[in-house]
Amino acid sequence: MKPFNEPLINEMSAFIKEYQLNKGVSPSYSVISTRFRISKSVVARYLKQLEMRGMLRKNNDGVIAIDTKLFKGNTKPTSLVGAVACGTPMFAEENIEGTFQLPVEIFGNSENFILRAKGYSMIGKGIYDGDLIIARKQSCAEKGETVIALIDDEATAKIYIPQKDKIILRAANDSVDENGKKIYPDIITKNCVILGVVHKVIHNI
Repeated sequence: MKPFNEPLINEMSAFIKEYQLNKGVSPSYSVISTRFRISKSVVARYLKQLEMRGMLRKNNDGVIAIDTKLFKGNTKPTSLVGAVACGTPMFAEENIEGTFQLPVEIFGNSENFILRAKGYSMIGKGIYDGDLIIARKQSCAEKGETVIALIDDEATAKIYIPQKDKIILRAANDSVDENGKKIYPDIITKNCVILGVVHKVIHNI
């Protein structure tokens, strides 16, 4: 049997939960298929696996239902601050746009903040324009992690690649223009401030 994509399992579970919280109904197979760009048969296979793992259940009509006990636990207030560029860095506004109560069972108990993604440079990491990025507040990161970095008062979401004499902040989109030039080139800097590490994404649907 073909092995399951564990990141996809977690992302699908989070998507269904967030969809239900926002809309009060479950997403259809078609909605899930469109969101993850997979066939409905693959959706069915993954939903069955989620059900077997106790991460969701279905009623007698086959309607997807997330176990509501997942949302009866603790929540943690998390601020939505400014926006982050996924492409060209933009000025990091520190104005608080709102506060969300995030379930600890899903997002953990760490100190988080939320930024709204703009652009398409991080689609390879599943971050699309308008998505909400959940980042864990921390000032350091491991090589290869997706970070929120501050460079000269500008914030950007990029893959963190530290080297001996420089830091590379790399996009997750290899698209090129008509001349073969990268649309999202590496950002190379001697210094940058890491604001946090991305660990969840709430998709704009």
